[in-house]
Amino acid sequence: MSEVKSGSSLPSCLLKRGMDMEFETGDVITMKKPHPCGSREWEILRVGADFRLKCMGCSHQVMLPRKLVEKNFRGFVKKTLA
Repeated sequence: MSEVKSGSSLPSCLLKRGMDMEFETGDVITMKKPHPCGSREWEILRVGADFRLKCMGCSHQVMLPRKLVEKNFRGFVKKTLA
């Protein structure tokens, strides 16, 4: 198991890579593999144990487990301001 840095709920391997894994509704993220329409960008519609994502290319919506989203996440295109 990976260690957890004190004061944070993120695994240290993610913190060492400098990734901000604080997902919020309205964020637009890039995923590892493209959707069949060709777009890699997704808007986050729901955050929890499962994520609801909307493809920015064709507006198709999917539900994915948090673990899969965190694994395939590549970066933020647009981060909402809290």
